[in-house]
Amino acid sequence: MKENLRPVEVKIYEKSSHIYKKGYFHKFLQEGAGDGDSFEYCPVAIVELENGEVKSVYAENIRFLDEPKEE
Repeated sequence: MKENLRPVEVKIYEKSSHIYKKGYFHKFLQEGAGDGDSFEYCPVAIVELENGEVKSVYAENIRFLDEPKEE
């Protein structure tokens, strides 16, 4: 397991279907899309997959596999 990174499972679209892959959560960001008059932001997660590939996935497509640490 990678130090200080939470293990996750993410749903991604690959080869014409949705599949689930395991990886490690890095952080959440706001991603924007739109044109000059209409612009929307949505939360995305930056995830490093077990094979080292980095993906940006919508927040609703991520599931944490551990319990959050108490501070």
